[in-house]
Amino acid sequence: MNKDKLNKMLNMSCGIHTINIATNDIIYCRSDSVRECIKADKSRVNPNTGEIIYKAIINPNKLNGYINAYEDLQKVFPVIIQEMGISNYRIARADFAVDSFENNYNELHKINKCICLLLAVAYHIKNRYESTDPLSLEHLTTRVQSEYLECENYNKDIESDHTSPVYNRLEFRSKAILKVKKDIPTLINDWCSRLEYSITCFDKLQGICNDYLIQRWNIENDMQVKSTSEFLRKYQDNIYTSRQIANFYSRLNYDKPESKAKNFKRYNRIEYFSLNDLKSYAAIIKNALWKYVKTNSKSAMTALKS
Repeated sequence: MNKDKLNKMLNMSCGIHTINIATNDIIYCRSDSVRECIKADKSRVNPNTGEIIYKAIINPNKLNGYINAYEDLQKVFPVIIQEMGISNYRIARADFAVDSFENNYNELHKINKCICLLLAVAYHIKNRYESTDPLSLEHLTTRVQSEYLECENYNKDIESDHTSPVYNRLEFRSKAILKVKKDIPTLINDWCSRLEYSITCFDKLQGICNDYLIQRWNIENDMQVKSTSEFLRKYQDNIYTSRQIANFYSRLNYDKPESKAKNFKRYNRIEYFSLNDLKSYAAIIKNALWKYVKTNSKSAMTALKS
């Protein structure tokens, strides 16, 4: 990876995008400004107890502006809850946004796609999506999701119609957490642990990518692509190292696959990542996540619990 690009990533920042809550209280709002922060969700009835549960999605950043410190969230969130007329609530989901103000989406697309896929491999996530504008051909988003966790990288500049100072947003979503009752710092710690573990699956990810690339090669060879080099350039977003390319050539029974991979790297400008690159990038993300809560770490461990 280009070291200048990695250095630009150091300025990433983290914040809460939205918090989903569940409550037995009927939700109402007496303030227009607070109402802008709330999106009411469907209520449901517990079939066993008859208990009615009301849900709401809260974006605390819409009250007084973007919140980039957990201690500030601790001041704003109770105001919103009070205006909603709620006495007790539980956190059902929390979405953490890691924002880039310097690197645009295209610069970060490949490495963030790699992060998403590493999480998918590490935690056996089968729901994986990627979207592209069919007219402009701009990449828009990459997402992996399960019942319990979700990771999405999206083009915030396009999504906001160029009104946001954020160019790229990598979002980590903790889901189905009603029963576990974890607080925000604990959820952040969970994501840091997931990132650390997922990086150890880098070799496994490359092998799985090659499994699918071979399947795709057997479909496209001679019909849609005329050479292996053309094919590898076409699917370069799923190729991360020269070693992976050598393995691809080896599976196609090429002689001297390592030499072929070196030649391909020499004559084609494709972005590669080393394991150390991924560790450095994961460290930047984790630093952004923890920077959000470290200003008030003692009280953070018990705040927003319910």
